[in-house]
Parts: sequence; C-alpha cells; structure tokens
Amino acid sequence: MPQGQGTPLRTRLLIGLASTAVFGLCSFFLPAPTNPDYSGKSPDLTRREIYLAIDWYAEHYHLDPALLKAVIKAESGFDPEATSRKGAIGLMQVMPSNAERLKVGDLYD
Repeated sequence: MPQGQGTPLRTRLLIGLASTAVFGLCSFFLPAPTNPDYSGKSPDLTRREIYLAIDWYAEHYHLDPALLKAVIKAESGFDPEATSRKGAIGLMQVMPSNAERLKVGDLYD
C-alpha cells in the first residue's frame, strides 16, 4: 500500500462488521434494567446460547459465523463478562472509547 493512504478498505470493513456484530450481540444477550439492583452484567449464558445468537446475527447481518466465533474465542474465550486490563468489555472486547465514538450508550444493553 502506498504511503499516506491510511487503513486498507478491507481492514475498515472488517472492523465495521465486527463492531456491528458486537453491538448486535450485546443487545441480544443483555436485558434492559428492570430494577434498581441491575448490575449491568450479562446473564449467565451457555456456550450453546452464545452460538445460537452468533448464528442469528451472522445471518441477519450477512457475516461469516465462523469469523465471529473465532474473534470471540480469541478476545474473551466466550466469557460475556470479560474485561481486559486495558478496559475492553464483553465477548468481542469493545473499548468504551469505540463504543462512545459509535454512540453506543451501554455496552451491556
């Protein structure tokens, strides 16, 4: 790639698709608060429930479910409550600054 052209289109598209999947997964998995004791954490999910959600969102957003599963395995080990030392959150380890930039109010909602 010639110098000065920025991030390759393929990389930007993959980041965009992964972001869409992340926020879709978050909204599918996590209930809206219904009481003042709501902690913002995800419910206990089985691997099967996570796989079903991934398959649904992959079909809905025309994404490769194997790609989503590989990213989730690498990023969080399928732990919806994973938080990295740097502060990335959830299955696909989204940074709060990226969520803010994309106008996502609550990564757990």
